Amino acid sequence: FALPEGTEIEQFETIAGLMELKLKFEPVGERVFMIGTAQDIGEFEQVLSGFISERSGIVNEFRFVKKLSGVDAETLKAYLLAKNIELSGVFDVSGGYLLIGSVDSLDGAQSIIEYLLDNQQVHFAYIDLPSTLTTEVLQAMVGDLLLEVSVAQITPTRYLLVGTGEDVENLKSVLSQAVTEDTQFLSYAVILVGAKLNEDLSRVYRYESPEENRTGLDDLRDSLMNLGLSVFLGRFDNRLVIVGQTEEVDIARELITDLNQTVGSTESSERVRIEDLPPVSGWSLEQITEFLEAAEIQLRSIIEYSGRLIGIGTQVGLENARAALSILAVDSKRESVRVEKSLVSDIQLQEIISKLSLEVDYIDLDRQWLLIGDPESLMIITRTIEEAAADKEISRYITDLTVNPQELADLLRESIEGITVQTFTDLQMLLIKSKSSALLDAAEEMVRDVQESRKAIDPLEKGVVVEGSTVRINVADQDLESLLR
Repeated sequence: FALPEGTEIEQFETIAGLMELKLKFEPVGERVFMIGTAQDIGEFEQVLSGFISERSGIVNEFRFVKKLSGVDAETLKAYLLAKNIELSGVFDVSGGYLLIGSVDSLDGAQSIIEYLLDNQQVHFAYIDLPSTLTTEVLQAMVGDLLLEVSVAQITPTRYLLVGTGEDVENLKSVLSQAVTEDTQFLSYAVILVGAKLNEDLSRVYRYESPEENRTGLDDLRDSLMNLGLSVFLGRFDNRLVIVGQTEEVDIARELITDLNQTVGSTESSERVRIEDLPPVSGWSLEQITEFLEAAEIQLRSIIEYSGRLIGIGTQVGLENARAALSILAVDSKRESVRVEKSLVSDIQLQEIISKLSLEVDYIDLDRQWLLIGDPESLMIITRTIEEAAADKEISRYITDLTVNPQELADLLRESIEGITVQTFTDLQMLLIKSKSSALLDAAEEMVRDVQESRKAIDPLEKGVVVEGSTVRINVADQDLESLLR
């Protein structure tokens, strides 16, 4: 071979020695002959080819640098290329590397390698990922997660991760789980979660067997899986990363974003869940939302996905929504009304529906019944309940009286028609009854007004109590001269 300009035979002998190649170099005129085995000569020819730039014919230089633990020449070249440093050749030699390239590229490479050698926190790790994943997507995800990690693609499926030990190990762990869970790594999303949801995801639910312990993140993963979303969910401090097919990643992101907002805005200690709801044929998402709101069934959010209805809410809210929508799903022409529980009991509802042969279902909504059925049946049952309630007498007790109960009873009977009053003098209590809750409210208000007005009476009068022809005087803590004056 022709001796490249600016080089000497002694340099090639040094390089060959460092590469542990048994070669001898003999100058013959303007050329140099290599003597050795075919394999050794072949390896050294790769070094020679790096000295001449094919693009410009410029003669490159070479430089020796120290070895990075666990990183071979091929990996180092790929990593430097990811850092926009292109060398003509990188070769493993004894105790280090032989770098060949322009002066600028050699300076840049040497600077990076020396930094990695000096920085004890820098960590290297390899990971095999699906060929569908691109370096750009992976590096973008790393950036969105705010991780101090550089990524270099070594082969179509193997990557080198370089960065702080904790970030590299966390990223490798999450990526390894993502590709082993049959997830199609085509897209990703990163969500910044609020403190409340982050706390819920971190919470550990302990069982008798430690192997059965679960976290809030496990629950969220199960919820997404039960919805048919084949995505992987990983957590980095207050960030969640979702990996999978683009459509499924978008749906999962929307659900978790809604969950993040609703959990953060609620003061309830109840856990918020994501679950399937029965679809109602012919009903739009807006109509279903309006129906549940009218029924006072509280859900935080409802979305549609591939013909499925997904709700976000507490367990009670989701159970009530599922029950109501299941009834509507059988017959979407059904309507609903609410009835106060104070008007009718569970047993009475069953008797009315049975005796009148009505096509009506009902759901327990805490203080009300939600009745669902065809319009005619709903009209019949509500009218029946109202008529029954009209004949029903309501009772209330008024206690802690500070005035004479009998006189108070007489006052109520004279002032308010439609109520009956029973006195309990020794107990300082009244029992009032009426078919109208409004009349009972008026009676209670009158009692309050009377007792408040009596509080303003001269304290001296409170010491004298007249009962028929008897006058009782309470002299405790009283001015006797003032009382008898």
